[in-house]
Amino acid sequence: MHGHRCIQSLLGDLTDRAHREKTTRITVVSLRLGPSEELTEQAVRDLFEIHAKGTVAEGAELAFSPGGPGELALLSFDCE
Repeated sequence: MHGHRCIQSLLGDLTDRAHREKTTRITVVSLRLGPSEELTEQAVRDLFEIHAKGTVAEGAELAFSPGGPGELALLSFDCE
């Protein structure tokens, strides 16, 4: 359940920023992800796909950089 909340929060921040910049589609999302039992890279990909449906982030590619233990942070995003 924690993973769902983390991704929902991340998507909320991402879509808020995108709307402020008048973005219609996010193409790439760069994230920092640290070691975690629950939030693996694949889990983040799966949850992002589920929660991004119907948003400007739907279909965006995810790019990961290593982070500290349990860290999940939005670094940047590319858009159209």
